[in-house]
Amino acid sequence: MKSRNFFVTIIIFCLLSAMLFAEGADPLGVNTPGWEESLAVSQDGTEIIFSYKAYDDIYQNVGYDKKGPERAGSKGGEFDLYSTRKQADGTWSEPVNLTRINTYRPEYSPNLSADGKTLLFVREVRKGSPQIFFSRKGEQDWRIPKPLPAPFNSIYSEETPCQSPDGKIILFASRRSHFFKPWMLWVSTKNSEGRFDEPRPLAISSLKTNDRYPAINPATNEVYFLSDRSRDRLFKIYVAPSSGEAAWGQPNLLNLDWPVDLLGSIAFDKTGKYLYLTCYIEGKTGFMDICVSKLKADGSWDTPVPLEDFKP
Repeated sequence: MKSRNFFVTIIIFCLLSAMLFAEGADPLGVNTPGWEESLAVSQDGTEIIFSYKAYDDIYQNVGYDKKGPERAGSKGGEFDLYSTRKQADGTWSEPVNLTRINTYRPEYSPNLSADGKTLLFVREVRKGSPQIFFSRKGEQDWRIPKPLPAPFNSIYSEETPCQSPDGKIILFASRRSHFFKPWMLWVSTKNSEGRFDEPRPLAISSLKTNDRYPAINPATNEVYFLSDRSRDRLFKIYVAPSSGEAAWGQPNLLNLDWPVDLLGSIAFDKTGKYLYLTCYIEGKTGFMDICVSKLKADGSWDTPVPLEDFKP
C-alpha cells in the first residue's frame, strides 16, 4: 500500500509541475532565431500562414550559427505550416501548427485565396521533387490536402504558387522544361468551362535566370517576384506592370534602400499598401523573419521592420 501511495504521489507531483511550467512559460512568438521561410497573408491582413524550420545547414553559408526553438506540433524537423492571427491589441497570437496539413515531409510556400477558403502550398513528395497541393477550409479546420489536379503538377518540380484575387489565374515557378533548367514563372488561367488551361511560361521569365515567389498586388495587378537576374546573381524584387488579362510587361528592379541580406517570399493584403516578406537582416533578425514594409506617399516602399514591431 505504501509503495502504491508513493507512486501516486510522484504522478501527481509530475502533473502539477507540468501545469505550473506551462502556465509560467512564455508563448513562442512569430519570429524566432529559426527560419520563417515563406508566408501567405489573408486579404484583411489579420491572419498569416507561414512555414518554419528550426535549423538548416544553409545557415552556414551566411555565417549564421543560431538554432530556433522547436514549435509545438513540429514533425520531423522539416518545414511545417503555422497560422498566427492579429489580436485586438495589435499583437499576434502564438502560432498554431496546421496539423491537418503538415506531414513528415517539408510543407512550405503557402498562398491563400481572396476569400480565405483555399490554401495552396508546396509539399516535397520525395526529396528534391516539390509539388503543389491544395486544401479547402471546413467549418472548423482545413481539410486533408490533395495534389493540385492537372494541368499543374508535372514530372518536374513546381513550387511558389500564387492565386489572383479573382481566383481565375494561378502563377507558379517550375522547372517543367527540364530538371536542370532554372526556375521560370508559369501561368494558368481558368476557361469558360471553369477549368484551368495548360500552363504557359510567362514572357517576363527567362531560361537564363531563376524567377520565383510571384505575388500579385491587388491594387495595381502588378506582379512582384524574386529573381537573380542582376549581375551579382542575388535574389532581388522585380515588378512587372499589368498589360492585359494574365499578361504582364517588362519587369523592372524595385529600387529599395534596404539593408536586407537575403529575401524570401512576398505577399500583399487587399489594400496593396503593405508588403509582407521574409528576410534576413544581419544582426537584426533571425535567419529569416517575417517583416512588413509600408507604401509611402511618393510610391516607394519603406524599410521593412519585423512583424512584431510594425505599426500601420
